[in-house]
Amino acid sequence: MTTAAVSAIEGIHKATALLDSTAITVASRPGITRLGGDEVSLSDTALALIQARIGMAANVSVFHAAIKMEKALIDVMG
Repeated sequence: MTTAAVSAIEGIHKATALLDSTAITVASRPGITRLGGDEVSLSDTALALIQARIGMAANVSVFHAAIKMEKALIDVMG
């Protein structure tokens, strides 16, 4: 496996960890305080989810590109 593929897999793991930690943060909060305020910052949560989604998509694309390059190299070397 190429360095790019390994790096992409590491990035996928990081995006998954961010998604997991965000889900835990949201699930562990009761939601509404006695004063009616929001205990979970929705903007921070939304930002983390967007970061996880973009990170996952980018790293999956890199992984696919690395696999295609490996296949092309194998075909050339034949």
